[in-house]
Amino acid sequence: MPSESSHPPIQWDEFLRLRAGAVDDITGLAAYVHSVEPLRRIGDGGMELGVLVLHMSPLQHMEDRAGWEHYDRVLAATAGALTDFSARRLDGKALVTKKAVHDDNFVLFVGPEGIAPHGTLDD
Repeated sequence: MPSESSHPPIQWDEFLRLRAGAVDDITGLAAYVHSVEPLRRIGDGGMELGVLVLHMSPLQHMEDRAGWEHYDRVLAATAGALTDFSARRLDGKALVTKKAVHDDNFVLFVGPEGIAPHGTLDD
């Protein structure tokens, strides 16, 4: 039976390669570049957007002292805390992202009506 889509199916290894470029393995967060559309809609609508950037790079010396496994756990715990804070304290009206996939910096966008990414690669 022919597929309704004109695109060939994505193979599993291709999917993993695409996902690796979009989602950080340590934190499970996408880079904010993958959420441009909902952020653009907020700006186009004339709404205010709060932006909080958390630079973790100065803590990278931890990796030299305690090892990369410890530093990765710090990054994962930070991502979890920001995500939990967004859900519990900001009523889900925030988007928690990474500055870039393999970067140590987090970006939290807070909109007046919430920011819903248009989908993730896990959907």
